[in-house]
Amino acid sequence: MAEKEIKKKEKAKKKPEKKKIEKEVKQVKETKTVQVNDDSKEVKIEKKKRFWDEIKAFLILAIIIIVAIVGGWYWYTHIYTEDKKPAVKEEKIVDQYQAFKYTVADSHNLDVLNNKYLIEYDDHYIYKVLDMKTNVLFDGEEEYSYYIEGEDGAFYLIKNDEAENENIVTISKLDDKKFKEEKQLMESAVYYIPIIYEDENGHYITLGFSGTKYSYDEEMNEKNTTYVYNLNGKEYELINYQFVGDKKLTEPFEAIITYDKENIIVGTSETYANMRYGLLDLANGNTIINPQYEGLYTDGDNYIAIKNNKAGVITEKLKKIVNFEYDFIAKYDGYYVVSKNNKMAIMNNEYDLLTEYDFDYQSKTDGSLYSYTDWNTIDSYRVNDKYVLITNNRELEDNIKYENSITYIIDKNGQSKSVQANKFSVNKEDGLIYAYDNINRNVSIYDSNLDEMYKISLNNYDFAGIPEISLINGNTIEIKLDSSIYFDYEDGHEIEDIKDFSLLINGITVNYDKQNKEMVYSSSSKEIARINIDVSEDSNNYFIELNDKAFYYSTTEQYLYIEKID
Repeated sequence: MAEKEIKKKEKAKKKPEKKKIEKEVKQVKETKTVQVNDDSKEVKIEKKKRFWDEIKAFLILAIIIIVAIVGGWYWYTHIYTEDKKPAVKEEKIVDQYQAFKYTVADSHNLDVLNNKYLIEYDDHYIYKVLDMKTNVLFDGEEEYSYYIEGEDGAFYLIKNDEAENENIVTISKLDDKKFKEEKQLMESAVYYIPIIYEDENGHYITLGFSGTKYSYDEEMNEKNTTYVYNLNGKEYELINYQFVGDKKLTEPFEAIITYDKENIIVGTSETYANMRYGLLDLANGNTIINPQYEGLYTDGDNYIAIKNNKAGVITEKLKKIVNFEYDFIAKYDGYYVVSKNNKMAIMNNEYDLLTEYDFDYQSKTDGSLYSYTDWNTIDSYRVNDKYVLITNNRELEDNIKYENSITYIIDKNGQSKSVQANKFSVNKEDGLIYAYDNINRNVSIYDSNLDEMYKISLNNYDFAGIPEISLINGNTIEIKLDSSIYFDYEDGHEIEDIKDFSLLINGITVNYDKQNKEMVYSSSSKEIARINIDVSEDSNNYFIELNDKAFYYSTTEQYLYIEKID
């Protein structure tokens, strides 16, 4: 009994505790439910906030994009295109003259090739090719390395793709207003360069391309092969010959220059010191003269040849016209300077001596002999029927002091007078002839008869180095020291600035408007055209005469062609 009573009391005692625990459990559950509900509300609020934030960010991004697009459109249509002006072509007829003016598109440049083609280009692309009357021959965009005129008179684009020890040359020809690929030159271990004929006007006409592969046979003997491609489409190979030509060109691109359009000088594939030279028919690769001479140089119709260190003249059939008895024979414009025993004389183009051996030849400071391909201590010019013989060539430019700084002026009868000068210059483009005496610091100006007109003293000017002297407008001499000073060409008195000027070419009057920096071309006081130019900075040759009816003038931005109409 007592035991039952005790259990009953314990049970009664646990009952309220159980209820209390159940109540606490219930309260915990309710609290958790409330917390879950509260958490759910916060998540929903957070999600909603995040959603609107994303919408807001999207709208801001969209606004930025729209503003950028509108701004870019406005910049391109109102600013960029306003600066990037297109090319402009103008035509005009005044009296009996017709003028064609072309202004290049902005950021492009203009060039004239061989007085035949007008080119609009930049560093990477050709955009237009026009004829001299600005008729469009090509309009587009073509990548290029350089452009040339071929022997057929056509315009070619050349593209070089460099590879290790070789290059791939792609030749494209302008035909029917399109560039069509003519040939791709590609030979392992061969670097192709153009073969160019330089005519009497200094124009370059490309004849073809050549490249030499240097190799060895099984016995380690050198065996070289030259690959040749003519622009007429013919290809051939030369074994142990390489093209030499009359000189090598390095700028604006590497090339071989020849003064003979049909035959080209070749050399054996030996070392330079042991090389022998001959003549080759470029069209088909036939040998005209076997390589046997120590030197060979084109002489118009004939060839200056070196044999046993003596110079003579031969024909392509090996006939001797001038015996091998000269130390050197230097060809100039229609005459020669020849030397024997360190004495020089003038020889005409019929190979007859015009003077005695009255002039001393000064060797180079390193003792080397006359060079047919490099600079020498002598230079010469012909002015009308007189000759200038300079015996101290490049003395000032190369900072060399010769024993005798003498220039000779020689008349048609062979009589000479000496001029004491460290530099004597004959500029065929602007007509200025002057001598500079570095010791007395004066400039002597000569007329077209090689008679001294007057002296300009520079003793009162503080300067170092060599003055640059040029003739502007045909009436103003500019002497650049550390700054520019100007002198009247007529009498040599100093003036403040470049003089205004007027000249007449093919019936057209050319006037320079100094205030507006414009060249004005007129006929009978009627204006034909204007060209923007600052004569103090640009070329002073304001026309290039094509014939007695037509001339043109070109800057890097503007071009003008004027022709008299029959």
